[in-house]
Amino acid sequence: MENDQNSRLNDDFLLAAYCNSVGSSHGQMGDHAGALPYFLKALEIQQRILPENDVNIAVSCNNVGAVYNNLGDSSKARSFIECAINIGQQSLPENDHELQKWKRNLDKIDKP
Repeated sequence: MENDQNSRLNDDFLLAAYCNSVGSSHGQMGDHAGALPYFLKALEIQQRILPENDVNIAVSCNNVGAVYNNLGDSSKARSFIECAINIGQQSLPENDHELQKWKRNLDKIDKP
């Protein structure tokens, strides 16, 4: 039974990583609308299987926020990127590269 649970968690973690990878590929090709469902699915899985302050969730929140910003929805972008920053401030050192990047992403919202 425990092996089945561990296997399922591992499968879910890998599925979330796959979704993030596919979302990133769409985003790199400029297909932000195509990236969004993959990033949202990755986030959904991670929120179900990981602790609430896990950095992987923060990465996914930033990914979703960046897509919403590229799609022109600054309100949703701000909400998701602020979530990433909040998790990062609890889980990472203040000078962490990713945390600093998320703060810069927040500053870019609503700017041309």
